[in-house]
Amino acid sequence: MKELKAVGLEAFLNEIESLCVECTTAELSSDIIEQGSSKIGGHPDVPADFEWPFYRGLPLEFLLQLNCAEVNSPILPSAGYLLFFYCDGVWADVRGKKDFIRIIYIPADVAVSNHQAPGIHKKRFWGLLKPKRLPSIYPESKISFKRSFSLPDLGEYPYEELKIFDEDDYLLDAYCTLKENLTGSKLLQISGYPNPVQYDGITEDAARVMGKGKAEEWQLLLELNSLGGFMWGDAGRLYFSIHNEDLAQLKFSDVWMQMQCH
Repeated sequence: MKELKAVGLEAFLNEIESLCVECTTAELSSDIIEQGSSKIGGHPDVPADFEWPFYRGLPLEFLLQLNCAEVNSPILPSAGYLLFFYCDGVWADVRGKKDFIRIIYIPADVAVSNHQAPGIHKKRFWGLLKPKRLPSIYPESKISFKRSFSLPDLGEYPYEELKIFDEDDYLLDAYCTLKENLTGSKLLQISGYPNPVQYDGITEDAARVMGKGKAEEWQLLLELNSLGGFMWGDAGRLYFSIHNEDLAQLKFSDVWMQMQCH
């Protein structure tokens, strides 16, 4: 693996291979954005009867759409579209507030077209400042995908193989660099181990807040970085987690999202 050689860990190929889990990453592309293609920002491609999601009277921001056939991820459907929405600035830790995010699956046989976001003006400081137009529209860009491998976060997983890297400063730095190069520096990641900014209790939090199953029954659906016009807090990341049973049934109503930043 050339990535190991780049950080001087080629002698630890067996240990690294035993830890790796397959995932999908994505980066910005300069290709033309065709209707129904995978992209971030802009306006979504949705059915004619689509109703824009709101949270407590506020329209959610459209983050991205995934054309599942383009993604070709082992955890996603083989076709159809997956759309992600978020009410930026809302942080919640109770299930009753779960609708501050919305993930919508559209089957491949449903006709879609571009849909403009509704616009409302929210008063600021009791009308003393110029109203803010919502939702925010993020810069639009096509995205391209690549199969990759993810690594667990040091100190958070009880793997014997990790002790080697955690007890030597040089190996510790090399391992962290390798993890960052594989997935942490990318625009987004689908499945695999997350790249926590603060701590890796992401699936544990999802299981606790949603009151469903154990942490090991949840997995990372999507990690979205502060790149491509996105900025989550202080250069943070969004982590969308889903229960394995819900994923198997293409049920995305109980996805939980956590934001971590510096």
